[in-house]
Amino acid sequence: MKRVISIALAALILAALCMTAVSAFDNPPMYDEAELLTESDNREVQAKLQEVTDKHGVDVAVLTVDNYEESTIDEAAENVCKYSGALAEDCVLFMISMDNRKWCIAANNKGHDAFTAYGREFVGEELKPLLSDSDYKEAFLGFADYADQFLTEAEKGTPYDTNHKYTKLSDVLKRGGISLGIGLLIAIIAALALKSKYKPVRFKAEANDYLVQGSLELRQSYDHFLYTHTTRTRRKDDNDSGSSSHDSGSFGSSSGSF
Repeated sequence: MKRVISIALAALILAALCMTAVSAFDNPPMYDEAELLTESDNREVQAKLQEVTDKHGVDVAVLTVDNYEESTIDEAAENVCKYSGALAEDCVLFMISMDNRKWCIAANNKGHDAFTAYGREFVGEELKPLLSDSDYKEAFLGFADYADQFLTEAEKGTPYDTNHKYTKLSDVLKRGGISLGIGLLIAIIAALALKSKYKPVRFKAEANDYLVQGSLELRQSYDHFLYTHTTRTRRKDDNDSGSSSHDSGSFGSSSGSF
């Protein structure tokens, strides 16, 4: 009897620990404890998260809190993913804490297959500027979009990782611009080479070329200062911090500041 009571007590203690950051996070894909969204924005984000969840059979969720009792946001997110019962075993969670302005992306099982350390850090760093600008709705919708793309790629058997990096549209355009630039350069060189074969009569560009040698004597000259241009680059200080990752078995999390 005592053994049964001890087991039950241990289970209750574990459940209490797991509820520290998720006291009301009960199944909806979006729980805004920190009250960062309007009701309409909350519904829009929930609908998008639910759409991605239903599409891939992996819980894709967002949780905002003012603070948490665990020592790190990674531990708090792990409790939500693995022990709270709020999410399925296959899940991806985007959690932010407002008191210390921390973000965390945690993934378990199939979610972890799709979101490697590379993927979690990439998405977190991409969304960080939106969080810093307090554009939380767009950050959460952006997370849902990334989750859809990363889960889709993982289902193909080719999850995004260091050997298969996610390609942004800007990168595609940049590569296209480089290719176009090379083509234009080749065309210009060919045109200049063709043009060099002709020797047309040209006007002289400098007025000095039309002066008779010794016919002009310059007695005075002046230098006039017009303007100056200064470029300043912000120096990174000790408070600037990048993201860090932790992986153990089928679970992994990445976190950083915003």
